[in-house]
Amino acid sequence: FNIMLIVFGKDYCPYCQNTKKILNIKGTKYTYCSLEETKNDKLVTFLRELKLIPNNHNTIPIVINYMNRNPIFIGGYDNLVAFLDE
Repeated sequence: FNIMLIVFGKDYCPYCQNTKKILNIKGTKYTYCSLEETKNDKLVTFLRELKLIPNNHNTIPIVINYMNRNPIFIGGYDNLVAFLDE
């Protein structure tokens, strides 16, 4: 299926590491954005303001499917696993 994922996370986060691992194993295209960089942290704030990331999602990773330039919020690691198994 047609997916192009954007993953926001931090290097020390085991769920972020597992997210990258499962995407690599499945050969899924994704872009990883470290939230340890200020520009990416500001981007997440902007995406929240646009309501593309729900305000009640306060954990990392943050996974977004940027399919056909139509961003769709997936969620965190568990949500991603369910999404990939669909």
